Amino acid sequence: MGTDDTSQVPLGSASLARRLGAANGAGMADCARCWAADHPESDLIGVELAGGWIIAGDGVSPLARAVGLGLGAPLDDQSLDTLESIFIERGQKPRIDVSAYADPALMKTLAERGYKPSEFKGVNARRLGPNDPIDHASPGEGAEGVEITRVDRHDQDTVDRLVDVMSRAFNPDPPDWLVRVTRQGVKQPSAEVFAARVDGDLAGGGCLCVVDKVGMLYSGGVLERHRRRGVQSALIRGRLMWARDRGADVAGITSIPGGPTERNARRAGFSLVDTQIVMTREDT
Repeated sequence: MGTDDTSQVPLGSASLARRLGAANGAGMADCARCWAADHPESDLIGVELAGGWIIAGDGVSPLARAVGLGLGAPLDDQSLDTLESIFIERGQKPRIDVSAYADPALMKTLAERGYKPSEFKGVNARRLGPNDPIDHASPGEGAEGVEITRVDRHDQDTVDRLVDVMSRAFNPDPPDWLVRVTRQGVKQPSAEVFAARVDGDLAGGGCLCVVDKVGMLYSGGVLERHRRRGVQSALIRGRLMWARDRGADVAGITSIPGGPTERNARRAGFSLVDTQIVMTREDT
């Protein structure tokens, strides 16, 4: 059985965790490289290391972390030294998302190097096979008055308005770093961007990145005044259908345990397939 045959691989498995981690890291790295290309003064980078990805730089960016490490092979001291130097050179604390399926020795090694748990994350997934129903409605249909459309990233006016709406969906008075990260996610070359409108009013948006048949959903947000009308569910459904139509056989969403993203994912047929501990080295 090949590890890419998601129809046969249990949702809770190391092989699926590797696929989701690789797709998530590749998308984040693409986002970082896109931003750095447009802003040469930025020190944001996305580099592959030991089967995973490191995204570092850009001050307080939540993108700054290492993902997907320790899933295919043990992480040796040389790789950890390289990882730490990349973060420290940019004035950041090394931060690593450690999967429940990572090499068991990794947590012990990180503890010995001064890392401590700083947060938990859930990785949620669902299959996108032809016999796994998403919804019989088209991506533009669903709750009454709700329309989901794909956004042309070259339409600068729409992109600017969508970045503003998506940022305010997460924080009514968004700090500069949040607006910047949202714009990074919308502009990255591998992303597909979707807008949600309620009775013609721009209500929210979300992004999708398809890597090696894995559709990773991220940055989905809806303005407060438009919530509880099925908008977020329609955004998820539209992105799932787009991903499946382009060959994805599994979809993933990362979330904070017990948060709204997790609840929306459950309603859309996702299951928790991995729990990650974010390990941070504080003494740098």
